[in-house]
Amino acid sequence: MKRVLFFFVLGVTLCGLWACHQTKIPFFKPVKPVYEKLSNGFEIFFAEDHELPLVQLQIFIRGGSVYDPKGKEGLTEVAMQLLRLGGSKNYRPHEIENQLEYVGASLEMGADEESEVVSLSILKKDLDLGLKLLFDLLQNPTFDSDQFQTIIRRRREALKREKEDPLTWANREYSPFVYGAESLWGRRSTIETIDRITLEDVRDFHRRLIQPQLMVMAAAGDLSEEKLSLKIQTELSQWTLGSLKAGETVLTTIPPLHADETPATQVLSQKGLSQSTIMVGHLTTKRTNPDKFALQVMNFILGGSGALTSRLGEEIRSSSGKAYSVWSEYGFGPEAGIFRAVAQTSLENTEWVLNRMKAQIEKITTDPKFSRDELDRAKQALLRSLIFRYERRFDQVRELARFHIWGYPDNYFEILQKGIQKVGLSDIERVAREYLHPDHLKVLMVTDETTENRFKK
Repeated sequence: MKRVLFFFVLGVTLCGLWACHQTKIPFFKPVKPVYEKLSNGFEIFFAEDHELPLVQLQIFIRGGSVYDPKGKEGLTEVAMQLLRLGGSKNYRPHEIENQLEYVGASLEMGADEESEVVSLSILKKDLDLGLKLLFDLLQNPTFDSDQFQTIIRRRREALKREKEDPLTWANREYSPFVYGAESLWGRRSTIETIDRITLEDVRDFHRRLIQPQLMVMAAAGDLSEEKLSLKIQTELSQWTLGSLKAGETVLTTIPPLHADETPATQVLSQKGLSQSTIMVGHLTTKRTNPDKFALQVMNFILGGSGALTSRLGEEIRSSSGKAYSVWSEYGFGPEAGIFRAVAQTSLENTEWVLNRMKAQIEKITTDPKFSRDELDRAKQALLRSLIFRYERRFDQVRELARFHIWGYPDNYFEILQKGIQKVGLSDIERVAREYLHPDHLKVLMVTDETTENRFKK
């Protein structure tokens, strides 16, 4: 749903640019949040927002699932769910839920590869309660054993259900296929790894990784920076730097990524599927690479818009009508991200769509013939999309906090927009040749059993 909405917004943007694509887009100027670092290392980015009597905040905790112990992949996710649902020293699990429901607040905890995430949305008048519940859960969890067993059971059930959606299944399997199963970036949880996780593992996770010096909070709301700072300091007054065992570090060094550039095909089959989901791609580059802006523009033209007017969309969906959807993504990471072109098509058109996806990727590297019209529309759509993505002040502050964690400079929004504006035809031609690798493609398909053997190599 999020992907569909994103492509819809970009599509509307593109349509609005057909008649005036050479009009210069004004710079998107984000709010300038106040920054504060407390004595225990806890960092705060805050902007006042008096439009509604509401406060929203998100805490990023440096870490993430990349640090899961080998053989216990999924620990970070399970641990964050138990911190949220397992109760605290001062509140039983049901008491927390009742109080949040009574004031209409939302408190969520989760994780991605690079961080744990805690989110709170609450009315200003109830902020003291929300902060008290949040920080009591983080500092004084009780690790309720019944909740732990419930979380493990639900996670096992969720993993079983993932195969019910071919796109979800393909997305889950593509990272280990491209990064390599032994890479920390390519690992993912399975029923077997979830079953190995113990309550003691969660306690150890909390002791090592839920520490204030690893936390960066983004917040926006209907109060002054002084009041928010005072409230946060009150809740954190007893939370000092975490204690570690002798020789133990908070975050271990991640081994360098060793890319396997050998082309390969992986076919996942399931009886009764009426369509195929195809992913074609390879590893990319660091998020700090100065060519990233040209790569974003190039990918938008190839298929990043998700529109019928992209290169992939025009040939595979618009002209031939042989795919239900087709798009491309060019991601970045600390060491490398993933480029992938994705299509969903009928079983009988699977081979044709796969071949045309490969051909378009190769063509854009050897004979792209990018037009000024394509370039201008892509740049302006990307710049205009920032307005939609960061319409709310909280969204802006949250992204600035994320940039901070990634080591970006404070003016990165300006750098981003200037970088896109400066991209020229020669830039996208160069990066297409340099960063797209038709001879290194990893092809993953989710399809019906009857078509599986045609693609296995």
